Amino acid sequence: MRNVYACLVHEQPACIRDLVRNLRAVDPASPILLYNGSQNPDLLADRPFFDRYGAVVHPAPKPMHWGRLHGFALDCMRFAATHLPFDVLTIVDSDQLAVRPGYVDRIAEALAGRPDVGLLGNDPARQSPATTIPPARVAHREAGLWRPFLRRFPRGAEAFVHWTFWPSTVFTAAAAAALVEVFDTDAQLQALMQRTRIWATEEVLLPTLVALLGFQVARSPCSYEVVQYRTAYTVPRLRHALRQPDVFWVHPIPRDEHHALRAFIRTTLDDYAAADTAALPALDAPLPDAATEPPLDAEPGPDAMPAPPPAPPLLRTLPILDRMRRVEGWLEDDEADLLIAATAEALRTLPAPHTLVEVGSYCGRSTVVLGSVVQALRARATVVAIDPHEGLVGAADQSLQTGAPTLDRFRRTIARNGLDDVVELIQACSFDVDWDRPISLLLIDGLHDYENVARDVRQFEAHVVPGGFIVFHDYAAYYPGVQRFVDELLAGGTFRRVACARSLMVVQRPVAPTPAGRSRPAEATPHSAQPAPPRVRT
Repeated sequence: MRNVYACLVHEQPACIRDLVRNLRAVDPASPILLYNGSQNPDLLADRPFFDRYGAVVHPAPKPMHWGRLHGFALDCMRFAATHLPFDVLTIVDSDQLAVRPGYVDRIAEALAGRPDVGLLGNDPARQSPATTIPPARVAHREAGLWRPFLRRFPRGAEAFVHWTFWPSTVFTAAAAAALVEVFDTDAQLQALMQRTRIWATEEVLLPTLVALLGFQVARSPCSYEVVQYRTAYTVPRLRHALRQPDVFWVHPIPRDEHHALRAFIRTTLDDYAAADTAALPALDAPLPDAATEPPLDAEPGPDAMPAPPPAPPLLRTLPILDRMRRVEGWLEDDEADLLIAATAEALRTLPAPHTLVEVGSYCGRSTVVLGSVVQALRARATVVAIDPHEGLVGAADQSLQTGAPTLDRFRRTIARNGLDDVVELIQACSFDVDWDRPISLLLIDGLHDYENVARDVRQFEAHVVPGGFIVFHDYAAYYPGVQRFVDELLAGGTFRRVACARSLMVVQRPVAPTPAGRSRPAEATPHSAQPAPPRVRT
């Protein structure tokens, strides 16, 4: 699932930087969209810092006024829809902090199979005229003003009024698109916005309109125990709250970088060390900058120098390994490290677009590794994951274990990691796939007897491009069929050994055929080949 954090900020640059590092420490993947709601145009001038942590500065913000923040949300929805494609958009206040990783996974689980949900908040119920929520009471006093507009919607009166506490509110992409469209095109709504005296418009009008537009307003799966209005917390109270696994946010946190509550959360999250090793989220399109972007018809000046080429994205392995470890499977860290290296080499040195083929996906552990490398390098590549997902593992010449079908778990894994636009699923056995695309990297991790390994490889081998890789998992004594096939493949001279880590073997088709009878050295050997230890699979 692709999430974007939409952050309205308006003071204290040091606390803004603290917020950015806080979000990146718990979530290495989601873009952070900063919206300057202040009168100070230089509030977010520290672009190198924000670039370092994958924070995007909205190029055309408007000063916001307390009680009417719906414009901030709509501006972020418009911008993100074009530049940061998302499945959900999470509202983050400038005095709000995250307290643990796993937030996007929790939201993905809450929304799985619920396409009708448009908003997640603290209170899904309609607020009656007897409500004790002050902004909702004001809205009910204006019911007559809004009645002609409400009559245009099926059961419109029943949607009036909804309310949600603003910090950590979640909008789905479909609801966000519908909100933007109605605000941009509906003349009656635009006239009402000029007349209404409703305050906290973001907390009242946006959820009410989400319901009017046919979406469900649902309860957030995250606790609001320490997400409240003008509440002064203590460190012991936060420590107690953090014992609850559904506590992901704290609000309010004073905007003082040295405040005890901020220091406590930093310490709890290892001084945000994970933020400094996170792989920056890939952007689908270059971002505009209202301050520096020239007009489209501008001519270069006489002294203009060619712009330097953009720096290539850095590949950081720790965030990818962290993602992988949360998925059931048998790929070890050192094996994943080599798989990352081989994938990056293929994406950087072979002609694009790339196809990476995985035979045997199980729950998606290695798929996450492949897809995360594609994301991190912003490569033009597709990961094709081929598996019947019948729950069958092992080797036909030893014993096969049959577990529960894995398709649903695989799909959840891909969605939780925001890889839906990278991974193509083919639910089939390899020999039933009609294939005609060139392959940059082929990962073989299906059944582990000689006949099945040979069948998987022969199905795709001819499509591996010169310089392309085949990666074998479980090249080890406990699966002699894998070892025998790989050894025969290397002896044939059409592929050469590159490297082996534990039981992950990487071989490469040379760019030029290797002369018969001559051994060609491998280009890189990041890990020495050691016999893999016995491994018990359950």
